[in-house]
Amino acid sequence: MHLRKDRKGRRDLVGSNYQIEEVDGMTFGEKLFKLRKSRGMSQEPLAEQLHTTRQAISRWENDQGYPETEKLLLLSNIFEVSVDSLLKENTGQAMPSEEGYYVSRERAEGFLSFHRKTTARTAAGVAVIALSGVPYFLFIENQTLSITLACVVTVIGLAFVLSVAMMRNPYREMKNERLLFDPAYYSELNASYQAQKKTSLACIILMIVLISAAGILGLAELSTFPVPEIQCVLTACAAYLFVYVIGIMDAYDVLTRSGERMNSAYWRIKRKILK
Repeated sequence: MHLRKDRKGRRDLVGSNYQIEEVDGMTFGEKLFKLRKSRGMSQEPLAEQLHTTRQAISRWENDQGYPETEKLLLLSNIFEVSVDSLLKENTGQAMPSEEGYYVSRERAEGFLSFHRKTTARTAAGVAVIALSGVPYFLFIENQTLSITLACVVTVIGLAFVLSVAMMRNPYREMKNERLLFDPAYYSELNASYQAQKKTSLACIILMIVLISAAGILGLAELSTFPVPEIQCVLTACAAYLFVYVIGIMDAYDVLTRSGERMNSAYWRIKRKILK
């Protein structure tokens, strides 16, 4: 693949099977549209090859964002053009020029969705482990039965946690790179982050209330009331909220503060070790 420029300042993207005209200043979306049309390809089959949706292709062609790094490489292979020729001289939009890992809207939202699911499962596992005290205290008069049931519940909780640890993470590399976003989407992401902070604060307040209630029950002398069992339930709810809030906030932190993370002492030391 090479670029050819004529006297009028126009260029041709020349490939082995096709040739299309490109005008200086053409945006990424315009290039993608012309490349797709030059192959007589509709949006659906291109989306299938890129493992994305037709709507995503439409957004890119309308300059409403960029595909992430992996999909840019796939586009480069599909249309037999270099990534540079796809991205450079976009006068209508500014593709991030600094070094980093470009993340599209679709990949960022997929990252958040994945971490919501895994965080919820981890939090559920921790909560179930905390609930193991319920059968223990409920059947305390029968030590064998109470301990057996408590162990069964604990194993179930550990199974939840371990299933997350063994799950394949398709977004692992995003935690180790400086992330770059389309400016418009980054503003939306920050707004979502601020809203999530408020939700997390409400969850933390509720968690403190639950822990306080469990403590107050422990101080109260209610011999006819199943205090230990209720304390376990309150503690399990608080544990779920704590793990979930920490996990979700960390996911947003990865997306919105990757630059600060990469410049931290921990990551500088880690990069030196890896080198």
